Amino acid sequence: SGPAAAAVQQALSASLDLWRRLDERDLVAQGLIRLGRLQAGRLQRPLDAVRTFTEAAAAYEALGLDVDVVDALLLLGGAQRQAGAMREALDTYERAQARSANLDPRMRAVVESDLGRAFAELGDAERGVEYATRAIAAFKAEGAMAVLHGNLAPRGAVIKQSAASPKLLQHTGRAVVFESVEDMT
Repeated sequence: SGPAAAAVQQALSASLDLWRRLDERDLVAQGLIRLGRLQAGRLQRPLDAVRTFTEAAAAYEALGLDVDVVDALLLLGGAQRQAGAMREALDTYERAQARSANLDPRMRAVVESDLGRAFAELGDAERGVEYATRAIAAFKAEGAMAVLHGNLAPRGAVIKQSAASPKLLQHTGRAVVFESVEDMT
């Protein structure tokens, strides 16, 4: 951090000035995101990051890029949380949620995850769990674990679905059954 981060900030600020003069709005928005990340991270200046991410969200909004607006809003909410402005962060995450309604379900899940964290940090654990559960469901609609039944598992067996290929989840035919890992060798 220190002098190197300050030098990077100075270079980014000079680039932003140039891009603004050239009316390169997409480069301005991208540069603002980079500058905000630097301010929130290595420079540890969350209030500067809040201003920068607010400007970035507005820039992307002017360009009509919903995914990038949502991304900027999520970064803004994170900077607000870092600055201790939890209520403002919650409002920002709710703006991101409204803006993400027509986006990919996984992008909406990221928004819901951040909303859940913000509610939990504000002491509303019930709403925090509600949003976190929705976020998890978006990534794995069928659940992380499955209970298998059949002649090889008359009392049932549990499998971690992400560790199984899709064709393994439904099988008809011969199988080799081991009682333990040692039996396989």
